[in-house]
Amino acid sequence: MVKDSMDSSFKKVDPFLWIEGAIETTKEEAPSTGKLDRLVYGSFVGVAIPILAGSVTSLFLWMMRKGGLFARLFVCPWLLISSIPVIQANWLLIKFQRALQEEDVGAAQHALTDLSGSDQSNQITLPALRLEAIKTFGDAMVSKCVGPCFYFVLFGIPGVFVYRTILIMDKNMNQPTPTEVGMLIKLLRGSADFIPRRISRYFISISSWLIEEDLSTENQQRSSGRGPEILIRSSASTGPVRKDSNRDNVRIENPPKEDITSEQVGRTITLVQVASVLVLLTTFLLSILSVGITRRK
Repeated sequence: MVKDSMDSSFKKVDPFLWIEGAIETTKEEAPSTGKLDRLVYGSFVGVAIPILAGSVTSLFLWMMRKGGLFARLFVCPWLLISSIPVIQANWLLIKFQRALQEEDVGAAQHALTDLSGSDQSNQITLPALRLEAIKTFGDAMVSKCVGPCFYFVLFGIPGVFVYRTILIMDKNMNQPTPTEVGMLIKLLRGSADFIPRRISRYFISISSWLIEEDLSTENQQRSSGRGPEILIRSSASTGPVRKDSNRDNVRIENPPKEDITSEQVGRTITLVQVASVLVLLTTFLLSILSVGITRRK
C-alpha cells in the first residue's frame, strides 16, 4: 500500500527522492483515470485562489500606500515572480499527462522539453519519456517554484533576480567538457538549491499525506498482507532504492523503463502540483505577515 509505505518510510527515506522515482504499485492498484483527472484539474484550479487573494491585496496596498516600500517589495510583485512560472509549469504537467494518455510521443517530448529546459528529442519512446519525466519533476519544482519563493520571501525581488541569474548561468554552462568556471557555477547552483530542496521535501510529504490517504483507500481494501514497499530513485546511486518498511535492508536495483506506468507519472504530477499550491499559499501568507509586522513598527 502506497500510503502505509510513505508513512513508514518518511523517517528513514528522503520523501523528495520518491518524486524522482516511481512508486511500486500494480496497474490494478493505480487510481482511476477519472479520479486522477479530477485531482489534477482541481489542484490546477486551486492556484487561482492564492492568485486572486494576492492580486486584490497587492492592489489595495499599492493604491492606498499603507504598506510602504516593504509592501511593494514583498507583497505586490509576488504574483508576477512566484505564481506565473508555477502556472506555466502546471500547464506543462497537464499537457504532458494528456500526451501520455493519448500515447503521443511528439507532444510529450515538446512538453517535457519546455518543462526541463533541455532537449528531449532523444527520448523516442513513451517508457523513456516517463522515466525522464519522473527525474525532471523534482528539479522543476525547486527551480520554478520553491527556489524563487524562498529567496523572494527572504530578499524580495533582488533575491529572485540573483537566484534566476544563477540558474541561467548553470544552464548556459552545460558543456561536455567541464571547466573550472563551470564547476564553480555548479557548486554555486548546488548551494543556492540546498535549502529549497529540503523545503520541497517537506511540502511533498505534506502533499502526499493530503492526497495519498484518499487515493489509497481502495488499495487498502486490496491488501494481501505483505509488507508495503516503496521504490525510490537515489541521485547518489546507480538505480532506485527498494525500501521494505518491515525490514531495514536496502538494495539497489535498475528497474526496466516499462515498470513506470502512466498512472504512476500522473500520481507524481498531482503531488507536485498540490505541493506547488501549498508553497504559493505559504509565500503569500508570509508576505502578508511581514507587511503587518512592518506596519506595526
